[in-house]
Amino acid sequence: MSPGRLKVWNIQDLTSITFVTDWQPTGITTTIVHNVEIYGDYAVIAHYASGIRIVNITNPAVPVEVAWYDTRPADNVNNYNGCWGVYKFASGKIIGSDIANGLFVIKTTFSLSPERHINLKCIPEGMYSSISNQLSRRDTITVNLRDFNSPYAIVDSAKCVIDSITFSGLPEFQNASPGTYYIEVKHFNSIETWSKPAGFVFNPYSAMNYDFTSSGSQALGGNQTLVGSKYCIYTGDVNQDKTINLTDVLSVYNNSTSFVSGSYLPSDLNGDSIVNLADITLCFNNSIQFVSVIEP
Repeated sequence: MSPGRLKVWNIQDLTSITFVTDWQPTGITTTIVHNVEIYGDYAVIAHYASGIRIVNITNPAVPVEVAWYDTRPADNVNNYNGCWGVYKFASGKIIGSDIANGLFVIKTTFSLSPERHINLKCIPEGMYSSISNQLSRRDTITVNLRDFNSPYAIVDSAKCVIDSITFSGLPEFQNASPGTYYIEVKHFNSIETWSKPAGFVFNPYSAMNYDFTSSGSQALGGNQTLVGSKYCIYTGDVNQDKTINLTDVLSVYNNSTSFVSGSYLPSDLNGDSIVNLADITLCFNNSIQFVSVIEP
């Protein structure tokens, strides 16, 4: 019985399918390949007596083994004994079913499939209390990935909810390719804010984090305000015209004199469900500083 090898075929042209290469586990020429699961640039393989094998197939012509777990360490026999099924869960855990030795659960120290979300921290100024060190409520922001080069087109966009205690959200980008981008954050009554000049590296195969709250320099042009120990995006752009000015102040003032109340009002800058003097003060203070959007 000839050992079964992993074979790679080029099927881009279905009228002319071509053989590319074959592969066997490192240092092993006797065991037989069985089930193969593909996750992004990786193949997770049930390879009978040589167990679970993980192969980087970024270059299909040169498969590279990057990890393995031998579910049958006793031997590398040329028969149908050992691991015959594998599957990876979204958590990253991999299960391998061994005919004789049962079920194995393993996890790699690196990501096998693209993790397309960014752990993003952002604080809308008006909703933040430096005394309690939390927001008045959880709130939604829009996050755009913009091309790092002029005219800075939006490459991908996502919405996420910012937690009131951790200030974190997980916007997920399904269409962006690995590369360097600007992160643009938009909140419904705050100033649109861009990430620092060095840009943000989007790499789905590594953990991605961006924290606007840690430093003023995390925003392009330092376009944030320090409240207590946290940097916040400016509140008060009620009409979303990219500047906080008298028009916004009048809008907040008029709603306060009418005792307007309710959830998610653009003029309710501090998120307490009523428009009053506290909201006017926030908007007025930012207007006299001529706060506006800073773009590349």
